[in-house]
Amino acid sequence: MSAEQSYQRVMPVRVWAALILMATVFIASVVRAKQDDENGRELLIQQKTDLEKLKCEPVLSIVQLEGELEFHDPLADEDFFPRVFAINRCSEASSFCGNTAMGMPTGKCQPVKIERRIALASYIKGSKMVSQEVLVNEHISCACCEDEVHDQKVRNLTRKDN
Repeated sequence: MSAEQSYQRVMPVRVWAALILMATVFIASVVRAKQDDENGRELLIQQKTDLEKLKCEPVLSIVQLEGELEFHDPLADEDFFPRVFAINRCSEASSFCGNTAMGMPTGKCQPVKIERRIALASYIKGSKMVSQEVLVNEHISCACCEDEVHDQKVRNLTRKDN
């Protein structure tokens, strides 16, 4: 066999080997894409389920008492304790208002019923411990609201409380 015939004979084998390799890679990628689709679908279902668990309802939250004081409250000038307390609040961080299937928020979890609750703060004045009541807003119920709707509801709630 001459060198030219050998070259012609080997060349088709290389081409066939390359074609077989490309076909194998293609088939593997199709199988992998199908697996990715199934895994992706499972992940999307899990994400939707997780969003559905995030109900718009009051949750126990840590609140800074100083932030709840009125502007003119003399307690603000004292070194009082406790500095924080737990109270029910509507929380955007632990709720979801929107289309769970699409993961698209359409509103915010906002309070629709608020009651005034007493928190007690203490401080030392001279040699005596003094306690003072501070009225704070506790969220009794929440709802998914658009910003404009919520602003009107809060104005109505504030008028009723005063």
